[in-house]
Amino acid sequence: MSKIKINIIMQLRIAKPSDAKEIAKLHGLTKDTHSIGIFSKMGKTFMNCYYKIILNDPNSVILCVEDDKGKLVGFASGSLDYLSEVKRLKKYFFRLGLAAFPSLLTSPKLIAEIFKRVSSVEEGNSEYITNEKARTAYWVWDKKSNNSKMSLIMNERHLQLFYLLGVNKVYFEIDSYNKSVLKFATMNGAEILDRIQLPDGRERNILCYDLTKPRKYSFK
Repeated sequence: MSKIKINIIMQLRIAKPSDAKEIAKLHGLTKDTHSIGIFSKMGKTFMNCYYKIILNDPNSVILCVEDDKGKLVGFASGSLDYLSEVKRLKKYFFRLGLAAFPSLLTSPKLIAEIFKRVSSVEEGNSEYITNEKARTAYWVWDKKSNNSKMSLIMNERHLQLFYLLGVNKVYFEIDSYNKSVLKFATMNGAEILDRIQLPDGRERNILCYDLTKPRKYSFK
């Protein structure tokens, strides 16, 4: 019997506030491979609330990919002004606190971790993440979609979008244990600017893409 190859059409587009629940669900898939970090321990209610706030931020730069059935299979997020994003999240601190309550009931120890995280995002404190203006945050793909090339294209288009919006350098972080992503970023032209040790023992790399320079995976 001959095999029939089925081509699934995927659409790349700007994420909308109405995508918050689907994006939060996709973010939840990272728990299987990245179980370290505060976000990996937060429940669905909190993540839905978080992305509703982020997707309504005028400085957010979030691309997503949907399959031929309209289901989201990946997203790449970031901000044109990270410190402005932090101020916005602080504005909704009470709402986020209520959304975090179910997670805190399950694991009260999260209170201390949340406090550390909030303290770390003060201006000038790079204990966890870069405080540079333009920053990429998450690059998430549902492996069930079985289209790794489209994931790479999404990542590249996300970087190109930053450049079109006037950004020449964009900053981001990758933990050293995430070896494959770190290797890809450096092969693709990202420069490691610094390495920091987190309180939980993780080594984190602060990286930067110079968007004025060509990248290996440009998919022109």
